[in-house]
Amino acid sequence: KVSREGDDVMRSLRKRVSSSTSKEERFKEEIAQVETLSDVKDHVVADCEEPAKRYQADIEALTAQLQHAQFERAELVRKVAEMEAGVGDTKQQVALLALERQVDQLRS
Repeated sequence: KVSREGDDVMRSLRKRVSSSTSKEERFKEEIAQVETLSDVKDHVVADCEEPAKRYQADIEALTAQLQHAQFERAELVRKVAEMEAGVGDTKQQVALLALERQVDQLRS
């Protein structure tokens, strides 16, 4: 009877050890999967960082070009306004000269 109880205890211990070993192996597999996923994530991040840096540099260059173009446009608008004002002044001077001639003609 004692021998039989001893055998039952041994069988129970073997099952626990076997179960424990299976759990340990599953944990090891899960840890390996997590490490693999972490490595994949690191590679994906690295692959994305370089193009992101290039795109950022492109954005900064285009922003500088846009600012320069806006400055040039403002200068051109200012020059056109000055020219239009000058043309207006010239028209007034021509009109004044024409009036002066008419006055001179009427006097003579």
